[in-house]
Amino acid sequence: MTGAEETPAGVTAEFADGTRVTADVLVGADGIRSTVRQLIDPAAPGPRYTGLLGFGAHSKTEVPQARPDTMYFAFGEHAFLGYWPVPGGGTAWFGNLPCEEPLSAEQARATPSAAWMRILRERFAGDVPGRDLLRGTGDDELLTFGGLEILPSVPTWHRGRMVLVGDAAHAPSSSSGQGASLAVESAVQLARCLRDVPDVGSAFATYEQLRRGRVEKVAAQAAKTNSQKSMGPVATKITALLMPLATRTFLKPEKMFGWTHRYRIDWDAPVVPG
Repeated sequence: MTGAEETPAGVTAEFADGTRVTADVLVGADGIRSTVRQLIDPAAPGPRYTGLLGFGAHSKTEVPQARPDTMYFAFGEHAFLGYWPVPGGGTAWFGNLPCEEPLSAEQARATPSAAWMRILRERFAGDVPGRDLLRGTGDDELLTFGGLEILPSVPTWHRGRMVLVGDAAHAPSSSSGQGASLAVESAVQLARCLRDVPDVGSAFATYEQLRRGRVEKVAAQAAKTNSQKSMGPVATKITALLMPLATRTFLKPEKMFGWTHRYRIDWDAPVVPG
């Protein structure tokens, strides 16, 4: 899509091949590099690099006593590693490597997997189980995702008959684990608002009111996690010493994650404009 033309009765999307499509509203679900976001607000921010590269693979190594229904997060001396047991044997893992230079997936993949594996094995050499998981991973098993990005707060979600949804409006870092979930939530809430609020402008405004606070809280939490993933060795060791105490006192799972994972939308409830 290259442009859009609005009238009081509808909006026409224009495409590079000359195609024009007219509808009542235009929903920009076109990702973190959204064209619709720039049409709504030419000054809207674009994605920012988090300072972390993403990798993942399957390892032949099995972590002793790792539960099959649990995902584990390990903040190592130099890098972060997440892992979980795989049915049939072995362990799936993903890691984030601090890197000053932002690399796209294509740029990162230009470096051979064997070279990245040498770097990863070196960074995780002092960590357990990271060291063993990397030893059990073949070079050709490595998946390279490039730089992880986050979308800063987008000031304007809608204008006229155009509105943003999903990563086009709110793309938290992958560290949140909530990108797809937030996109689905927003799609459902937008549909409810268009169903129940006759005026398009009011429907879009109500949708934003229902969503902005939640998505920005998730994004802020993900940004905090990113900073923890790139901590230096000293800060990592201090955190490791304090974490057992914290989890026994104020860092209870329900308090930390309940508001995120227990979010529910009542589809049948009518939406009342705010």
